[in-house]
Amino acid sequence: MSAPGAGNRSAGRSKQNYFKAARGGGGGDRGRGGGGRGRGRGKPPAPGGAGGPSYTAEDGRVVNPLGRYREGIALLGLTAPGISVTTVQFKERSAEREVIEYLETIVDELEESNPTSSAEPAMDDIEAELKQELEGLSGAAKVKSTRFRLCQHDTPCVIYINVLAPLDPVQLVQRILEKVERTGQSPFKYVKRLVPILAVGGATLKQIGDVAGPLVAERFATHDNRPLKFAIQPNSRNSNKLDRLELIKKIADEVIALPAGHTVDLTHADRTILVEVDKNAFGISVVEHYDRFKKYNPSSIAEALAKARAAEEPTSAPATGEASAKNTANRSARAAAINAASGVGGGEKRKAEEQDSEDVEMGDDNADSADVPASKVQRTV
Repeated sequence: MSAPGAGNRSAGRSKQNYFKAARGGGGGDRGRGGGGRGRGRGKPPAPGGAGGPSYTAEDGRVVNPLGRYREGIALLGLTAPGISVTTVQFKERSAEREVIEYLETIVDELEESNPTSSAEPAMDDIEAELKQELEGLSGAAKVKSTRFRLCQHDTPCVIYINVLAPLDPVQLVQRILEKVERTGQSPFKYVKRLVPILAVGGATLKQIGDVAGPLVAERFATHDNRPLKFAIQPNSRNSNKLDRLELIKKIADEVIALPAGHTVDLTHADRTILVEVDKNAFGISVVEHYDRFKKYNPSSIAEALAKARAAEEPTSAPATGEASAKNTANRSARAAAINAASGVGGGEKRKAEEQDSEDVEMGDDNADSADVPASKVQRTV
């Protein structure tokens, strides 16, 4: 016979477990988009996206800083041109924030350097901007970003950011890497690699050929139509449907078929074709300076520059040693001159005079002993 109230307690626990499961379990800020691994004890997702850090505004509203970069229904990665970012483990959310903030800075710099204010905006664009501003002021809807969209990330250590037209993902990433190379410092703490994606499609050989053909024709074009050296760097996650060699051959055939006569060179490539495969989708891009930018890894660029500067420091050490030796020789010469002027060098002369006086005294003693008779000497002994 069960104890009184045992059934009520059991029903209560079941009800709690049900609501905890409905809320998605943990999640917290562990970068999993809800569910299971976090320490959030079943916190509901922040508004504007699937999970993520949030804060409370002055008026009491819960605000997600990245909400304007998310859609109501989370977007899938590799469904539009963008940037694939690999991150430090469990730091996907933090990486999202620092990448988005820095990308906004880069776009602002590009717009300042290439102003387009001379072109009159279309009437439809003006009406859309006014509508967004009114909606934002009234609080009826959040003003979404017109530059980027954050996608859901169900793969650990990988996030994907859609780059909206007319922005070019390759241009943005190269601008970031050039700044790192110029300053010697990476602006990211949780980011490893930035891989721009120009075109996407289904992960089949036919679709890869259909997407890669027009892209390589555009990105391999030069003003003098000279042949280029190229390499292909594929990367696959959560997928084993495509054979690596078949994928490389399919893309290489599209490049070789171009009339310029491009050739494969894995060590000194003018163009590098990056291919990202994830589940049933793939993304592709054509980039330059892949080895120079350390496989598009900002931290590796900064570390290489730091090592190069450290290696240059010993080259200046011999010059410093030579100057020190020269200074020591000068000091020794000055000390010798001072000693000679102060009479220290006459010590040898005084020593010789003392030796002569000792010899004279010894000579006198010998002379006296020579005048003493032998008998007297014997008696003395």
